[in-house]
Amino acid sequence: MKTQYEHGRAIQRDGAENFSREVLAECETPEELDAQERFYIKKLNCKHPHGYNGTDGGRRSRSLKIKVEKQLDPRKEFFLKMIGAKITYYRTLRDMSQKELAKRANMS
Repeated sequence: MKTQYEHGRAIQRDGAENFSREVLAECETPEELDAQERFYIKKLNCKHPHGYNGTDGGRRSRSLKIKVEKQLDPRKEFFLKMIGAKITYYRTLRDMSQKELAKRANMS
């Protein structure tokens, strides 16, 4: 599957002048944006292997992640630290409540 890095490599390889950006639709809600994204990916046939999109589009296909703090069982944490494992936890933004997102953005 193509990755975000392939966009950059293609631009370097083929030249920025061979790529363009344009607004295909203006949306007022996230749901409308998701629907338009899925529509244009299908219409323009730009999902891998024909293009750079790795999914059908929409929020459900994204994995926006942020680091979160989580209490580990002390025995597991001790063992993981002993073997030198890096302990990092991620949670997707769409799994968080509006209140939790606002708090993380220091907006509450």
